Amino acid sequence: KAYSLGTNVQVEVEPNGNMNWGPWIRYDLYKKIGSPEIATSDDYLGVLKQMQDLMPTNADGKKVYAFSIWKDWDRSYLFLASMLGNINGINYPNEGTLVEIDHMDNNRVSSILAEDSWYFKGLKLYFDANQMGLMDPDSMTQRFDDALQKATDERTLFSWWGWALGTFNSQENQNNGIGFRPVNAKNAKILHQGMWPTGRAWSLSVGKNTKYPEKCMAFVDMLYNPEALLELMNGPRGVVWDLDKDNNPYVLEDGYQYLLDTTKELPGGNNLARGSLGVLNAWGLSGTTICRNQAGAGMASRL
Repeated sequence: KAYSLGTNVQVEVEPNGNMNWGPWIRYDLYKKIGSPEIATSDDYLGVLKQMQDLMPTNADGKKVYAFSIWKDWDRSYLFLASMLGNINGINYPNEGTLVEIDHMDNNRVSSILAEDSWYFKGLKLYFDANQMGLMDPDSMTQRFDDALQKATDERTLFSWWGWALGTFNSQENQNNGIGFRPVNAKNAKILHQGMWPTGRAWSLSVGKNTKYPEKCMAFVDMLYNPEALLELMNGPRGVVWDLDKDNNPYVLEDGYQYLLDTTKELPGGNNLARGSLGVLNAWGLSGTTICRNQAGAGMASRL
């Protein structure tokens, strides 16, 4: 028999935070061009072209592009071409299935290869962007880390996610009024996946031929252990956070500096970006999980 455990199990409603998908753009540049209206997603290219004309190169004289995408997430289709659908109510249920579900049209299922599919519209978006000089020519060959570095280096103007901006949205840049934020089209229908009571499709399994099944299972157990997740998601206890007398977690006064700037070196070395926040991409439990201890206090995985 084969078993797998779904990851990011979520049974608590997310109380706050940003949506996963969203058209994140350089908001300071958007304001400088007069914050033009974006009625539909078709309007982004014209707006991004104005922003690029305003800042054609970064401080190092390197070319700035609206889009800088990557190839290493592609599966049976160009993965990043599906993002346009995600901000228009379209769901792509399985990366190996060439279908899209339109939640704005009674959950209609259709092929992503249909000429009127949102996937084709995503491909057309990139084609038009390339014709306008808005597409990074490295997009066909570069990897995710390369694109993150370009975002950090102020060489991109658009992102499908707020977490795919490298370190550009630092506290220092935000204090200076510089950074990305989502600017939705007026007709946007941003897809939100909601709760996952049995976890997402990304799953954890232990191979039957492993020499150390006990060690593997101990690692899996750790990823579903609330106390371990408090430290994995938030950094070291006593430095970033701690528990009060009722065992409720709280952020230490000095801990905010590490959460706001995840590249700041911790007292024991390294940083949150390379450690607790970035070493894994599949937690057992969602950061919204609240576990009750014997005293009844709530312990949320993500502070």
